[in-house]
Amino acid sequence: MIKSLISIGSFSTLLLLFLFIFALVGMELFAYKALMNDAGEFLTAEKAFLIIKEAGSGGITYPRQNFNDFWSAMTTVYILISGEDWN
Repeated sequence: MIKSLISIGSFSTLLLLFLFIFALVGMELFAYKALMNDAGEFLTAEKAFLIIKEAGSGGITYPRQNFNDFWSAMTTVYILISGEDWN
């Protein structure tokens, strides 16, 4: 049992390293790029610009899982790795 706990510790360390690396890569590539309206539909940059121009920034938000900050990025990568809500 002790040998398996040592292996789990090594695996956990490696998993955290991958989470950290992919969270930083995701922040670099995807931070502040995804926008949603109140209905939950993703918006293109052009459509979001038109909505902001006409009505102000009201009604446009970022999705719940995003790469805008480090902890959100870590959570998003964990959700992707674990396969939560895959269906």
